[in-house]
Amino acid sequence: MKPRQLANVLIKVLGLSMCAHGIAPAIQLLWQMSASSVWGGMSGIRSSVMAGSLQGFFLVAVAPLGIGALLILFSPTISAMLVRDEE
Repeated sequence: MKPRQLANVLIKVLGLSMCAHGIAPAIQLLWQMSASSVWGGMSGIRSSVMAGSLQGFFLVAVAPLGIGALLILFSPTISAMLVRDEE
């Protein structure tokens, strides 16, 4: 396997790993939101949960998912920048 192909595969694996790490917090936030709407019928409780969780949701779930997707999509370009073929 050529170094550029290996770099491409490793970058894609890194992207998949980042996506996998972002899925659990997203499921947890959805679970929190559904539990707060079922158990806390008051809109004040739901809005406080939503307001406090959206920033954490973005930082913990959406950012790694986005970065992982970008790594997967642009892995050939990134590997070309990192590894120059000397053949």
